[in-house]
Amino acid sequence: MIQTLFNWLSTSENLLVSIQEKIKWADAMSEIEKKHRKDVEEKVQELKSVIKELIEEGAIKLVVPKNFLIGCNSVVLATLNSDKKDDYDQFGCLTTYNTFIEYYNEQIKKGYRDIETKVLIF
Repeated sequence: MIQTLFNWLSTSENLLVSIQEKIKWADAMSEIEKKHRKDVEEKVQELKSVIKELIEEGAIKLVVPKNFLIGCNSVVLATLNSDKKDDYDQFGCLTTYNTFIEYYNEQIKKGYRDIETKVLIF
């Protein structure tokens, strides 16, 4: 009985430590995501500023390409090889990276709506 109780306590303690580590990891990931989103917003503002300057200088039409989904890039896949199936979508691409690029591309679209007649985003 005492051994069973001891085993239960040690298992519970390991479980608690594991949960605490996962919470710390999630908090860290949340902070990293906030930083990346802030970086994206700053880059979009920089691009808008440059495009406005080009328009003021006489540019008539500008093309701003979006980024391709890097989660499917073979170099990224080889470098960041994950053992977790949940990290990949149905095509074998890293979902975290593709989600981030989709966010970036959406921010580019939103950022240029006010000067849309002069900017073609593809």
